Amino acid sequence: MEGLTMGKLAQKVSELTAPQFGLPCGVTKVMSVMDEDDKNTLELILFPQSDKVKRFSNRQIQELLISEGYDIAQSSLALHRRKQCRCFTGINARIEALGNK
Repeated sequence: MEGLTMGKLAQKVSELTAPQFGLPCGVTKVMSVMDEDDKNTLELILFPQSDKVKRFSNRQIQELLISEGYDIAQSSLALHRRKQCRCFTGINARIEALGNK
């Protein structure tokens, strides 16, 4: 492709940089204001690692969080649990920080 010229749009696109930050997912937003114990408990019920941990539905977790004063949508919980939210798919994914749960 040597000798080809780049159009104006292609030139501008090549100069763009991807944004580094965006809105956090709802779960991360809630966790950012929790104390460490509550954060660990939420992680445990979102991603149970053994049969000894009770399993809860997204609706149950949402109702629990709302009763504690946190504002979160059921869809945010579902996306986070399926690892399809910004935490796991975005440029600043925190998969490594979560130990690939």
